[in-house]
Amino acid sequence: MYCLASNQYNYHVYGHIHEVEMFIQPNSDLKWELSTYSSKALLMDHVGVIESNQSSTVISLLEG
Repeated sequence: MYCLASNQYNYHVYGHIHEVEMFIQPNSDLKWELSTYSSKALLMDHVGVIESNQSSTVISLLEG
């Protein structure tokens, strides 16, 4: 299962759900919205839309 986490400051983190949860846990003072995806292809479609926004910061936790 894949996950995309977004917060109010236009930061987005994506990868396998357990890795994203571990990444955002120390930042629990921020409000994170989590979206889950059943396939990497669906996740990457959404990430592509976000990356087209110049004011967004996108962090990948996927290997390779």
